[in-house]
Amino acid sequence: MKRFRSWLAASIVLASTSSSCFGEGLVTCKDLGAVSTGIGWPARGKFSNEDYGFSVRVPRNITAWSGVAKAAPFHGFGFSLDKTRHSCIDFYLEWRVDRDEPPSLSTGLKPISMVGATANVGETRGEIQGKPYLNRVVYFTRKHGKGFVDGRISLIVATQDEKRAREIFDAFVRSLTFP
Repeated sequence: MKRFRSWLAASIVLASTSSSCFGEGLVTCKDLGAVSTGIGWPARGKFSNEDYGFSVRVPRNITAWSGVAKAAPFHGFGFSLDKTRHSCIDFYLEWRVDRDEPPSLSTGLKPISMVGATANVGETRGEIQGKPYLNRVVYFTRKHGKGFVDGRISLIVATQDEKRAREIFDAFVRSLTFP
């Protein structure tokens, strides 16, 4: 539940921004609950989930963690990109069963290609505790069975580590498929 509340608060900050740029507020890995190393169940390598109908590849030499009790419903996982846990990738998804229209997103997003889903990306730059940061978020949606799967993949990174982190993030996003 804590992870869901963190996601909801962060999504409100990220999605309710002006149209001139994707966002004005930044979130940290801690805000998203994305660096709960050792909490919940681990994910490594190729990971698939039949309930949501997706497959994704966790980067080599990285373990992602669900961040919630093993008995809790699956809603994704996160992993740190550095030892300080200030740079991370968070993968979150959920079912939308009560309405047919897609979630409302900022007009500052750009469409991107994703196998089996509709996806958009946006980014926000700014400072957190005097350090320049980047928040890059891919939102996706797809019809699956009688409902829809909605989600997001977030990259939170200090800009000094941006090149390496963006390469890992882009590879992770490209590996997400909804066959």
